[in-house]
Amino acid sequence: MSQRTHHIPLSTHKVKPQRGFTLVEVMISLSLFTLLSAGVFASITTLHNISRRQATYSSVLALVIQEQEAIRADGYTAPDVRYTSNSAGTSEEKQLSVSYNSSGTNAIVDVTLVSTFKVASGGHLVTVSATYIYNGKSTTIETTTLINKHSST
Repeated sequence: MSQRTHHIPLSTHKVKPQRGFTLVEVMISLSLFTLLSAGVFASITTLHNISRRQATYSSVLALVIQEQEAIRADGYTAPDVRYTSNSAGTSEEKQLSVSYNSSGTNAIVDVTLVSTFKVASGGHLVTVSATYIYNGKSTTIETTTLINKHSST
């Protein structure tokens, strides 16, 4: 008679497949997360800088308009020092600053306001320009209006 041999396993329990991620999968995931995080951070930083630049521009523009309206409110009395009949015209200069907070302790930019008065038909052309430097870049904002005896408030 022949003898039969049976294979007897060393362990009596079944081996379950391992669960989880391999090192390669974890490294790829971390790399993708790092790239996406860097992109998001760069976008947020860029948007913040654009927002601050626009806020500064808007603040300086408000100063220009305020100055123009103050000149208009002063009244038109030609001829006088401001509204001469000289074709070269006259100009006035002011130094102001735009600030971070209402107390004005943290200046963002220093602004030079120049108001120029030139003779025009029917009155005087008043040009108010503001020049400021923000992040090393010089910017000028300018408005022009005609002021005469009918334009005063």
